[in-house]
Amino acid sequence: FFSQARSTKSMRRADVIILMMDCLEQTSKLDRKLAEEAVQEVKPIVLAVNKWDLSGEVTTDDFSKYIYDRLPMLRFAPQIFLSVKNGENCFALVDTALELYHQANTRVTTGQLNRAVEAAFSKHRPKARYGKPPRFFYATQVDVNPPTIVVFVNDHRVFRDDWREYLKGQLRQELPFAEIPMKIVFRDRSRVELEE
Repeated sequence: FFSQARSTKSMRRADVIILMMDCLEQTSKLDRKLAEEAVQEVKPIVLAVNKWDLSGEVTTDDFSKYIYDRLPMLRFAPQIFLSVKNGENCFALVDTALELYHQANTRVTTGQLNRAVEAAFSKHRPKARYGKPPRFFYATQVDVNPPTIVVFVNDHRVFRDDWREYLKGQLRQELPFAEIPMKIVFRDRSRVELEE
């Protein structure tokens, strides 16, 4: 309990969260709880897999699949396989954390963002709900760390959670936010506001 409370407090203060895992241990309920809390903090996350020098025949691809199967909420987070004892890949961990910090503080142009949202919208149009066809007007980035994007639409209720996750995935591919969490807020844009 106390170590989890300390971990939670540390996550709130951190610019980048490093979740250290032991490759010789199975993922635990505590690992899952910490991963969920890390995602809720909406901060960059690195999965550091320690004791890799003792992993034996297991490949990094197999272990990555194992982790992502058990912690699917972290599919965007990069993994670093290291050995703290031997100093193997420790600098790579620091470099990755710095890269994520820079990604989290990146601002994209409104034009670049709108092209990415329009492409996602064209590729997979959300279905109509509540008798309304979904309409996208424009998007803008309002903050960094985490990148916060406001998407103006005709009715936010029309955009289901699965489509919102799809959009997040598309923006990760198209924008320099590949390995970090981001906030996307859907906001209604009334016809009166559009005419002004």
